[in-house]
Amino acid sequence: MGKKLNLIAQANYNVPSYMGEFNYFKSLDAWSKGLDLLNNSDINWTIWTYKVVSEHENWGLYNQQIPSTNCETDSYEQIYNNWSKVGSSYPNAQLIDTVKWFFKPKQY
Repeated sequence: MGKKLNLIAQANYNVPSYMGEFNYFKSLDAWSKGLDLLNNSDINWTIWTYKVVSEHENWGLYNQQIPSTNCETDSYEQIYNNWSKVGSSYPNAQLIDTVKWFFKPKQY
């Protein structure tokens, strides 16, 4: 992240910059350090993963448990049943608590 932020600073675009679709996966320490870097560099940001399948654990703000689906081999009923569970999720409290400290409004 530091290398990307240095490149943005060196380019001197003189416009607000935005960093999106990044992730620090299971490391809450990396989340804290990375978001701190972004904020200290005055970069607007959003994380990539709002909601994920729970097998991926700490990289989404919300996790959901849905069965894997194979659209080529599963029956209509299996696909319908599996996909009907999409949307039921539970908060990833540790990641939410880590990320919320880095939200701050930008003043332009």
